[in-house]
Amino acid sequence: MARRLCAATAAPNCDIFTVQGETLRCVCSIARGVADPDYVGTEYPLAQLGLAGLALESRQPLVAEDLANDPRVSAFERDEYRRWGHQAALDLPLISRGEVIGLAEIHDDHPRDFERLDYLHSLAQVAAAAVKDELVDKAAWAMYLVKRRGRNKVMAFSAEHGGETPEQAALVSGDHVAVMGEVVAAREAYRQRRRSAITQVALGVGRDLEVPAEEIHAAIGAAEADEDEPIGPARLIVALATAYQELVAERPYRSRISEAEALDELLKCPELSADDDLARAFARVLTRPS
Repeated sequence: MARRLCAATAAPNCDIFTVQGETLRCVCSIARGVADPDYVGTEYPLAQLGLAGLALESRQPLVAEDLANDPRVSAFERDEYRRWGHQAALDLPLISRGEVIGLAEIHDDHPRDFERLDYLHSLAQVAAAAVKDELVDKAAWAMYLVKRRGRNKVMAFSAEHGGETPEQAALVSGDHVAVMGEVVAAREAYRQRRRSAITQVALGVGRDLEVPAEEIHAAIGAAEADEDEPIGPARLIVALATAYQELVAERPYRSRISEAEALDELLKCPELSADDDLARAFARVLTRPS
């Protein structure tokens, strides 16, 4: 998702953070177009963040065209930006079911503006869903291991390896190998069901709009591989079909919403609000009898 945000803004750098208590923690980083695993895990105290803190508080995208002179940028942030060579930034709060869970921060190495903020804000919310799912997956996996292996055994491992909780111990324990097979199988079955549902909707919309099926299939493959590509008609259809599937999917942290409610939410997307043909195609496909 960080790569997609870079591609959508023609910017070389993007970091995705989660809010963890009083800090922001990096969970994904693209630096000059390349993944930067060394930066992942970097934490910043919220109390020292000016621009990022305002974006989180306002829940709105914030653009700083010139980081060296923007008064909203704190002295701490300005030093960090200078150290990394960043001169412009776009901060996008990540919001999941009304909760601010993190921040996507896009940087460029020269002063500039950022356009299409509504679209980028919508794209950031897809990132928010992915981040939330990853956090829930880790917590569920940890508790699953605790349940399977027993709290005492995992706590003993925790004490031996410096972990603070059974959940943390479970996440780093080599003991997960014995149960990993069934966890992987369950995840793969879910991914296959999800892919099938996205494909069915995207192909239906593509037929209505005369977008070739091979382009839809190629767009699905590109999205799954997280490839950087221009957002053409097929890629946009797949992105919107994916957003719909995320809305109707069952999640551990929220109740499933109905297809009608999901369609109403989807039609609020800027891309559909601005394109009547695309909106009508999605409405027809999603309300057709199965």
